[in-house]
Amino acid sequence: MSKQTIHDSAGTPAKRSEPAGKGLARTLASFALGMMLAVPAMGQAQASGGDSPAAAIAARTQATLAVPASRNQIVTSSDGTRIAVYEYGPDASVAPTVVLVHGYPDTAKVWDQVVARLAPGYHVVTYDTRGSGNSDHPSTQAAYKLSLLSADLGAVLDATAGGRKVHLVGHDWGAVQSWESVAKTSFAGRIASYTSISGPSVDLTGQALRRNLLNPLQWGNLVQQAIASAYIVFFNLPLLPEIAWALGLPEALLQFTVFLEGGTREPYASGDGAAAVNLYRANVTERLLAPTYDRIAVENVQIIVPTRDAYVKESTATDLGSAVRYPLIRRIDAGHWVELSHPDEVAQLIGEFADTHEF
Repeated sequence: MSKQTIHDSAGTPAKRSEPAGKGLARTLASFALGMMLAVPAMGQAQASGGDSPAAAIAARTQATLAVPASRNQIVTSSDGTRIAVYEYGPDASVAPTVVLVHGYPDTAKVWDQVVARLAPGYHVVTYDTRGSGNSDHPSTQAAYKLSLLSADLGAVLDATAGGRKVHLVGHDWGAVQSWESVAKTSFAGRIASYTSISGPSVDLTGQALRRNLLNPLQWGNLVQQAIASAYIVFFNLPLLPEIAWALGLPEALLQFTVFLEGGTREPYASGDGAAAVNLYRANVTERLLAPTYDRIAVENVQIIVPTRDAYVKESTATDLGSAVRYPLIRRIDAGHWVELSHPDEVAQLIGEFADTHEF
């Protein structure tokens, strides 16, 4: 795979100018996304005891550590998309490699505090997934298919792993897309362990949905997850998500959610959110209706469950059927962006699982 250096001057994508049509489109975008993103988050806060945002912030005791210097490069994926890659800590030849894949609408920087805790003992790799950060932002829906996201991971491993197995970790859509790779026998020899955080397999979820519709005891869980996932309906609509991002609405709502959870982060980039919304359009409905796999090729699987996650319920995250023989389920009392609010616990669980399955 071809490589080139990322120049220091590379910045985040420029914000898009506001669309000409304001009126109805603005109202629909603002109201719909506001309800679908904010209501689950506030409802979860009430269900977990009603702590105020101030109380959540005050409860944080985890230190902000200096992030070590990164070694940066660009790798080119199978379709020509350029992926920005960042390496930290020792080289792959002298330390186990941990690959951290971020979700939507984040960038690799969402892992910074986890990187700071892992890099002293591990070769840590992060990358901006397509449609985010310093990576290319393809404009077509088809460019965000899970098969291409898996190819991106393959290109990153080719450039960083030194031919050795890695410990793969994904959060949110980083986990969703990583399931695609760990289900493939072609990746089984490259991945020693997989840790999923708040990102279930769409294919396995589709199969679980069919099973649980026939079981009245599971209907309550299905309703809870449907409410938590209502925003996905909005993201599948044409144009409205892009308009919402241009108006800055998701930025405000997501920052508020992170604040409620006790975390902090840099501003979101509207160009990232508008481009990568195609992750939902390209994959969710198609894979829920027609799953492509029912087994996971990588044997060592850990599920980290943030118990106050407003968007992914534990019953959804852990319902793997017979796809994984002995999944390890670990829980953290945290919200969706657990890597921001609880980096100590996340790094500890990643490191323990990697050490257990280091070859």
